[in-house]
Amino acid sequence: ELRFEQRMGEDNIAPLFDGSAWAGTVIWEASIALAEEAIDRFGDDLRRGARVLELGCGLAPLPSLAAAAALGAAAVATDV
Repeated sequence: ELRFEQRMGEDNIAPLFDGSAWAGTVIWEASIALAEEAIDRFGDDLRRGARVLELGCGLAPLPSLAAAAALGAAAVATDV
């Protein structure tokens, strides 16, 4: 079983990076939801060798990493 959770909320992290761009230090709840939904909805396809391309992943490519780590899918994560 693969389980995701967010350990620190935005309010707890922000003071650590006061005055800097800290957005890249957060795993957003939407990322967790997308990873769980992708595994639930496409898990069988991913186990059969489907490939995953995550566009605009930022510093935390959680959905593509989850697909690769949990199900063995080939994953590519990109960001500009």
